[in-house]
Amino acid sequence: MTKPAISPKIEADRQEDHQSNQFVVGSQPPQMANHRQRVGAERRERMRGRLLNSALRLVASKGHATMSVDDVIREAEVSRGTFTSTSRRQMP
Repeated sequence: MTKPAISPKIEADRQEDHQSNQFVVGSQPPQMANHRQRVGAERRERMRGRLLNSALRLVASKGHATMSVDDVIREAEVSRGTFTSTSRRQMP
């Protein structure tokens, strides 16, 4: 049994939908059709903000010269793995 032919307009719409689901790190998540992608992007942004806020509080209180990664991890109350995966993927 052969597949029915897909009209060019339907194929173009499908390609456009696929391209609109791409997410650029550091930007606001677009309205994604896939709920999991949107929720995951929001969760990553919250974690990044949490780590950056912790680092800024430490810089303000201790100074950047005496601050360490362990201090940021302790302040943010996250694991080293979370810090590593977040910093490797998202931080400039």
